[in-house]
Amino acid sequence: MRTFVLAVASLVAAPIASVSGQAQTLPHFVLTELLGSPAAQVLELDPLTGAYQPIIGFPSDNLPPLAMAQDPIDGDLLVALWEAVGNSRVVRLHRFAGAYVEVPVVTVPGRVVDLAVVLESVLIAVDAANGGVYRAPRRGGAATLVLPQPNLTAMNAFDYDGLALAWTGRPGTPALDSGVGVMSATQLQWWFGPFLFPNPGGREITGVLDMPTGVPRQLLTFDDGTMELFSGFVIPPGQPLVFVPPLPVGATTALHFLGSYSLPVAALGNGAYPFLYTVDPWSTAVTQVSQALPGSPLDFAYGVSASAHAIPYGVACGAEVLQQTVPATAQLGGAMVVAVNGAPNLAVLFAAGLDDFALGQLPATLPGGCVLEVSPDVVLLEVTSPSGGATKTINVPALPALLGTVVHTQWAHYDPAGISVSRAIANWIGS
Repeated sequence: MRTFVLAVASLVAAPIASVSGQAQTLPHFVLTELLGSPAAQVLELDPLTGAYQPIIGFPSDNLPPLAMAQDPIDGDLLVALWEAVGNSRVVRLHRFAGAYVEVPVVTVPGRVVDLAVVLESVLIAVDAANGGVYRAPRRGGAATLVLPQPNLTAMNAFDYDGLALAWTGRPGTPALDSGVGVMSATQLQWWFGPFLFPNPGGREITGVLDMPTGVPRQLLTFDDGTMELFSGFVIPPGQPLVFVPPLPVGATTALHFLGSYSLPVAALGNGAYPFLYTVDPWSTAVTQVSQALPGSPLDFAYGVSASAHAIPYGVACGAEVLQQTVPATAQLGGAMVVAVNGAPNLAVLFAAGLDDFALGQLPATLPGGCVLEVSPDVVLLEVTSPSGGATKTINVPALPALLGTVVHTQWAHYDPAGISVSRAIANWIGS
C-alpha cells in the first residue's frame, strides 16, 4: 500500500486549499459572465482570503453561462451554458492532471436556471413555459423531464433528499402566480406545498432555500435585492428581511447553503454587487466572503467541507453480498481504514483509484452485469476472515497538497458466473 500512497501524492499537481489556520472548506467556485470571448469564466476562490483566480478555459466557454454545481462525489464542476438554438448545454469540467477537461453531460431544451447533483443524478431546473425539472445521470446520459413546472426560476437540493423549488408568476403563461414548495429529490413527491402567492411588481425569484426550522419556512430572494421568509401557514406569507443598508438590485443572483443544511446561508450578487457573501436570516447580518468579482457573477458552488469524509455511491450487485464501510476516514497524517463484510473465507479484490469518471470510461459494466465505479489504479487480493470481514489500511501523508484529494474504493469477488461488487465510496482526504 505504500506504493499507492506515493502514487496518490505524485498525482496531485498542486495544493487546492491552504491548510494554514483553520480552513473549514475547500475552495469556492463562481461562474461569471464576461463581455466578449470567453463569455463564461469559472473563478476559484480562496476560502480564507476571498481572493480569486480564473481556472483554465474550456472549449464551450464562448457560450453565455447560466448555472453551475459541484459534484459532491468527485469534486467535478457542472456548468450549464446557453446555445443560440434555444437549448442549454450542460458540461462536466473534470479535474485531470492539474487541469480541467470538458466532457459533455446532456443538452436540454430551454434556459437552465439551477443545477444540483443528488446521488447518481444531476437535476436541471429549466425556466420555460414547458419547463420544469429534468433528471440525467450525473456522469452523462439522456435527460428526462420528471417534474413539469412552468416558469421555474429557482431550485436548491439539501440534506441528501430535499429539494426546494420556486417559480415566478407571469401573465399569459400557465403559471400566473408565483409559488414555492419542498419535495423529495428522489421520489419527487411534495413534502409540503406547493403554495401559491401573488407577486406584486413581477419580481423574479432568484433563489430558494428550505430553512432548518421546526416550522416549514423558506427563504426567497428576488432580483430587486430583497429577501423574504415564506411560510404557507402564515398570512401574509412573505416576511421581508430588513437590511441596513439595503442590498442593491441584483444582489442575489444565486442562493445556497454553506455546504450543509445549516445557517447562515451563502448568496451571490451580480455586477451591481459582485460579491459572494453570507447572510443570517434572523439577524440580517451580511458578511462578504470574496473580493469584488469580475464580470457579472451568475452562480456559485460553496466549498466542500475540508474535513475528512466519505460518500457512498453506486449499488452493491451480484450473487455475493459485499458491504463496504469506512471505519476511519482519510485524515492528513492519519490512516484511512476501508472494510468489507461478506461471506467467510471469501477471496475479494480491493480496488482503489483517483477517479470515478476516467473521461467517460466509468462506470464500466463487468462480466455478469455489475458495474465497476472506480478507476482500478491499485488492485489487491484479500481473503475475508472466518467472520466474513476484511480491511485495508492506507496511511495518508501529512502533505497539504493532498487536502481535497478523493480516493475512490470498491470491493469485488470474481466468479465464473459473474463478478459481484460492493457499493463504491468516495473518500475525501481532509484536515
